[in-house]
Amino acid sequence: MKSRLKFIGMVAMVALIGFSMTGCPTIKDNGGTPAVTIFDLAQDARFQNLALGETRIAQIFDSPYKSPAGTWYTAIAFEIVQDEGRNLLQVTAHTYWAGVDLMQSGFNFQAGDVIRVVGRALTDNRMQLLTPGTWVYFGQRNVSVGQAFEFEHTLTAENVTNAIEHSLGNHPNGIRISGNSAGATFIITEITVSRG
Repeated sequence: MKSRLKFIGMVAMVALIGFSMTGCPTIKDNGGTPAVTIFDLAQDARFQNLALGETRIAQIFDSPYKSPAGTWYTAIAFEIVQDEGRNLLQVTAHTYWAGVDLMQSGFNFQAGDVIRVVGRALTDNRMQLLTPGTWVYFGQRNVSVGQAFEFEHTLTAENVTNAIEHSLGNHPNGIRISGNSAGATFIITEITVSRG
């Protein structure tokens, strides 16, 4: 009996060691399919190869995935800044508001996509994650100088059909990250879109 218990204990220990060495698998609630990152600003080669201090909108937004947003391009400014050798995007609204549009034409957003945006405020500001034109808000937050902000939203079928794909007026189809205060300045440190 003792040898049998000893054997069972050894089997359990081997199984536990094996599991701890392989790590915990990433499992989603939709049947176990792991999410795939389809966009990551930190891995976007075009963006990461831009020179520190770059301010030309045509260069910064040379991508099918993102577009500048704001009231007149003369009233907004963008600049490449760095943190630990990684390019980040500084956004300034000189007059009203400014931001970045994640374009439906580039992403083809789908229900279940997870949008994650992280950054920090350089001025007091109201940060927003929304759909332009249809004004569906996925997140809003008042931030103070130096304060971090973070939005994470999982798109629903309604988000895609009624908001993202049917923008109104001259607004582009997509998702907007914006600072909605005059003179707002903020840095975007992370944008990822995951699909599972």
